[in-house]
Amino acid sequence: MGEFGDRTGQRIGRAEEQMREYAGRARNEMRNAEHYVEGVIRDNPIGIAAAAFAAGTALALALPHTQKEDQWMGQARDRLMERAGEAANTAVDKVQEAATQAVEKAGGGETPKNEAPQR
Repeated sequence: MGEFGDRTGQRIGRAEEQMREYAGRARNEMRNAEHYVEGVIRDNPIGIAAAAFAAGTALALALPHTQKEDQWMGQARDRLMERAGEAANTAVDKVQEAATQAVEKAGGGETPKNEAPQR
């Protein structure tokens, strides 16, 4: 093959090694993010329940109300739905904040290019 073939083989070998290194870093970062999210869920069960409630409320608000529902509930329904919507918005804000913090923390462990990754 000669010198050209040797150099090409070396470059391919370095590229393969770099790809394995990047894949390992990505796996580590995903594991870190997964552990962090698990911790958020474990530490904030009420927040997660609030998010589930918010999702259910949003679905209920999106569905049209019926005449029978209006007859039975009247203004009480309207007040309840307004309060539920406010609670849902608050819960969604809290969940978004927790998710943003999780992403920031997971992305914060980037290894500088000149530094070898830890294994």
